Amino acid sequence: MKFSDEQKKELVSRYHGGESASDICLQNGVPRSTFYTWLKPYQTEITPSEYIVSANEFIKMKQQLAKLEQKIEVLQKVGCTVSSRAFQAIRTIQRTHFMHFVFFGVSSTITSSVEKK
Repeated sequence: MKFSDEQKKELVSRYHGGESASDICLQNGVPRSTFYTWLKPYQTEITPSEYIVSANEFIKMKQQLAKLEQKIEVLQKVGCTVSSRAFQAIRTIQRTHFMHFVFFGVSSTITSSVEKK
């Protein structure tokens, strides 16, 4: 039997609520090894600043950080600082681009396609 993401989340939630993995697996016909692989993405850690972060969120944040660091490195190589005209031009383009997406409804299209994955 194939379980949807929503069903997996529900079973994981029951486990985090105190129900035993054995009971959940027995009642739903899920091998325990499969169930434990479902738990990994939903495990959370509390950061020193008291944020609760899942493993998936942490991986996404690390990827985003790496991209941002690359962008900063490129901007530093070309001498772009916060006070430079190039920086101001980039910010203006970003704002215009964002407003264009929001105005024409592209953001809702992007959101709906991301939610389907």
